[in-house]
Amino acid sequence: MKNTALKYTMLLIEFFILSVFIHFITIAPLIDIYCIDYICSNLMNTFLLMIVEPVLCILIVVWLLNKKEKQYYDTISNN
Repeated sequence: MKNTALKYTMLLIEFFILSVFIHFITIAPLIDIYCIDYICSNLMNTFLLMIVEPVLCILIVVWLLNKKEKQYYDTISNN
């Protein structure tokens, strides 16, 4: 179980780093193009980067962990 926790913690950190790169390469320039107001643009970028993207990363990792646990318990119940 210790290895599983470490594996999914590292996966979560990798997702966070990947989401930051994706944000600054694709999402932030699009928001800057379509938002005329500077304050609105910064507010949207901050909201996405600090709230939405980490929540999505956590949800993906939780979904993967639940899928793995279900497979584990299915193999135990079949034996």
